[in-house]
Amino acid sequence: VYDGTCIMFRTMRDFGFLNQVRQSSAFCQTMAMSSWHLAHLRSSGSKSDHLRYSMSAVRRLQQQLDHPQDSFTDEAICAILAFACGANLVKDSRALNVHLDGLASVLRRRGGLQTLDTNPLLRVMLYWVDVNGSYIQDIVPRFLPPFHLVPSAQSIHEANLPPQTADTPILSCIHASDKPLVMRIHEAIKAAQTLMRTESKIRDLWSDTIFPGFHISPILHDLLSMHRPADGSQTALVTEVFRLGAILYITQLRGKFGIDIIPGRLYADKLRDIARSTVIEGRSARLILIWSLTVASVSSSLSLGSRTSFADLLKEAARTLDIDTYEDLRASVTQFLWDEELLKGQLGSLVYLYPT
Repeated sequence: VYDGTCIMFRTMRDFGFLNQVRQSSAFCQTMAMSSWHLAHLRSSGSKSDHLRYSMSAVRRLQQQLDHPQDSFTDEAICAILAFACGANLVKDSRALNVHLDGLASVLRRRGGLQTLDTNPLLRVMLYWVDVNGSYIQDIVPRFLPPFHLVPSAQSIHEANLPPQTADTPILSCIHASDKPLVMRIHEAIKAAQTLMRTESKIRDLWSDTIFPGFHISPILHDLLSMHRPADGSQTALVTEVFRLGAILYITQLRGKFGIDIIPGRLYADKLRDIARSTVIEGRSARLILIWSLTVASVSSSLSLGSRTSFADLLKEAARTLDIDTYEDLRASVTQFLWDEELLKGQLGSLVYLYPT
């Protein structure tokens, strides 16, 4: 747990969650996660210790939930959160949903989500687990961000839009009902990047496990909360292309902190399906498609073959707007949303598409 090789354990340690894992079922589940991670590091494939600790944790938690006075305490919530963290670690979506559904039931019994505000650590951990669990499934998160407990996160989330940039021309093709949220996400990503550049120059930002939870997770929460296209209308599909591209972009930023980027494949597959099956009309809409395809073409979460297939789609889409040189492509994506300082060399890897 304390060797620093697992980003989840490091976050739990740095935020203080492990200090609260003193109740028996939560402690047993933490041991189960630790043994699973140790076996994973050793590539031993042995699951005996993990299963033994996990079964013990399940029995102890069930005993706790069966007791009327203990079933909705902070200790019970801490234990269920430990189980949810374990499900996130092994990417067991079914188990994760069971734990979070159970947690929602416990919170209703004790008077609602706001009752957890007396324990800010658990409230924030619940939010992080919920966002990460929703991310690996592309579902809408269950719980709202605790901005009242983390004002610094809210300042990024509610980035003030300067009058001259409040209506980004490229976003003119977004449906009117989605446009305010898309604009806020666009500005919030830029604000987060500005903060990341500033902080990285004065300290070792990339070892800070708490920063992405406070400053990037709120943006990811918004992206996961957006409406999925219920029909095949052009505006709905363009909005979805932006959503998928933005999640892949956020995945790249989170990856700089050592956070798992594998779930990015889910969003890349959805983006590929739209790009191959839909003819996107209009200059602004095509620029959003080109930006999203560019993100996918350099995404660390994808295999080389997958990135190459996206690069082929990108070059085809770029040709429709007479983007015939690497410099034209670079200008198009950086004008919309791209931080070359943070994503060093990634955009430059596409120069091969336009041989001189």
